[in-house]
Amino acid sequence: MKRYVILVLLFALAVPAFAALEARIASVDGTVRVSASAGGWERAEEGMLLAAGDLVATGFRGRAVITIGRSEVDVSPLSQVSIAELAEREDVDQARLSMPFGKVNARVRSADDRRSDFRIVSPVSTASVRGTDFVYDGISLQVTEGDVAIENLIGQTHSVRAGQESRAYAHEPIVSVETYLAEEALLQ
Repeated sequence: MKRYVILVLLFALAVPAFAALEARIASVDGTVRVSASAGGWERAEEGMLLAAGDLVATGFRGRAVITIGRSEVDVSPLSQVSIAELAEREDVDQARLSMPFGKVNARVRSADDRRSDFRIVSPVSTASVRGTDFVYDGISLQVTEGDVAIENLIGQTHSVRAGQESRAYAHEPIVSVETYLAEEALLQ
């Protein structure tokens, strides 16, 4: 009996120190499909649970809202978003989304006693968030509330605050839209 209790305690300690965050389809408008990590496409439905590896694709007039914990990601038409990682670690909710193409409007919220580590990765850049609202299409980033870090493929990072917009191209310096427009005006 003593060995059994010791084995149970050792097993309990060996369980990973994190659990998965929950991601769900909160609303669907138009054509939206989900490809589960196991393969095959199915029509997205409100309340559908998403897991790491699942891909959400919106059609020409399709739109989907995905909830991840207390956060929401509004997926625009003609976009694809993949759930790369969902985890609850100690006091941090961690979400990683991959966006090969398209546009999202994200409202990232953390619980009172937890921090949020939320990232959306595109082929060109990554938007890293800690409690804010923003619109991101993989290149352009508009922040409506809070602060978002944008990083390009060569590791340059730029902080974009509420009311600001920035663009990141794969191998060029990151500039604010205001700087970009000023430089364009000088060239004309």
